[in-house]
Amino acid sequence: MSTKNAKLILQRVLPLISCEPPVWAWNRHTQTILGEILPSPGLMTRGRKLVVRFPDGDRVVCRIYDQGSPTLVVLFHGLAGSTNSKYMQRVARELLNEGYSVCMMNHRNCGEGKGLAREIYHCGRSDDLGYTIANLRSHFPTQKIVALGFSMSANALLLLMSGVIPMKGVYTADHFRSVKKELGIEWPDLAIAINPPIDLSKTAQYFEHMTNRPYAAYFLSYLQQTIRDLSREKVLVKKPVPISWFMSIKEFDQQFTAPHSGFESSQDYYRKCSSKDHLRKIEQDTIIITSQDDPFIPVEDFYGLHVSEKVSLHLENSGGHLGYIHREKTPQGTHRWLDYAVVETLKL
Repeated sequence: MSTKNAKLILQRVLPLISCEPPVWAWNRHTQTILGEILPSPGLMTRGRKLVVRFPDGDRVVCRIYDQGSPTLVVLFHGLAGSTNSKYMQRVARELLNEGYSVCMMNHRNCGEGKGLAREIYHCGRSDDLGYTIANLRSHFPTQKIVALGFSMSANALLLLMSGVIPMKGVYTADHFRSVKKELGIEWPDLAIAINPPIDLSKTAQYFEHMTNRPYAAYFLSYLQQTIRDLSREKVLVKKPVPISWFMSIKEFDQQFTAPHSGFESSQDYYRKCSSKDHLRKIEQDTIIITSQDDPFIPVEDFYGLHVSEKVSLHLENSGGHLGYIHREKTPQGTHRWLDYAVVETLKL
């Protein structure tokens, strides 16, 4: 990668104040961990329940807060999350304070939707996002729809914007156009992807680093317990495979994610569901916001990327993974830079 290419990418930034970490959250790990565990205000009400049924019969549960705004912002959570995740609640609260209408979706078997799906969610479920957006179009036909994906969902959102639907074997723009209407999938008017793991194989490798193993253990313990619960309830379609508490992320994907999702192996899953090589196909406005110190998404993945002119990439020096704790109060009156960035980005 040439220095020239790196500078070209790094210059494509949004007019936002920089995230400056406080002394007590100075590195990638303190940003990531404290960003998750520090108390933050959530939503006071649960909103209106909307159940979305996918073509395969699986259902997911959304929560809608309709304020009659001309813009509806749809939030999609990350791995091991739900609509109750702190970053979902926090960002939704700020958006509602700004007057936007908000919808938050639980992925398959997450949150309120646990037990309503026989298939699993993963980084390549761009079809689920597209089906949900199409469903919301029918409920909000005159509103502008903005999709906001966090982490795992950010990668899936980038796949959708690229016209890539791995679960339907769609990988080219021409193929997507020919089946888009038949599949009932739609694009949002604007997509914002936060900390997307655009190269899944590299992210899986990063989880093997000694300092990242606690993160892997956290995700795996959640996933394995969820799978055991669903298996006991005989929810999952396929026969469960033996899983161990001591698996790596790659081993888990090899033993569970790949075979349960129709992929030949973990590497086949990573190759087909990574958005990195598809960003040049994007035809709708798309913004990527991520940090250079994300502990398990290598910043090198974003250097020298071939992206379309519709894509803007904003790289913060600090923030960790979905942490973004700012040492001073933002215009929203908190120390949460990410919440500020989302609100300000929607004003551009």
